Amino acid sequence: ARARARGAMVFLRSVKPYAGSEDFSIADVPREMTAYELARPAVFALGLGVPAGWLASGRNKAIRVPCVNMAMVLAATAGIFMSVDHAAKRLHGTRAPLEK
Repeated sequence: ARARARGAMVFLRSVKPYAGSEDFSIADVPREMTAYELARPAVFALGLGVPAGWLASGRNKAIRVPCVNMAMVLAATAGIFMSVDHAAKRLHGTRAPLEK
């Protein structure tokens, strides 16, 4: 049971492998995000969403636009969560800080 809980609780652990913020606040996360992390949702939407949606529609042109739109939304959403997760973990101290 301990081994299973360890993976799930890594974000909430009091022992931090890196020196993170002691007074962690989710409001500080946007300032911690890098330019790429801020751009990641758009990069994912265009780089992953457009080709994935295009391929998903196959030869059927009638569904091409909705497929591309939905794939862009899903990819952008993943990009948002990934960026916020990385920045929050750096602040919290459970992810390595950025190289200065």
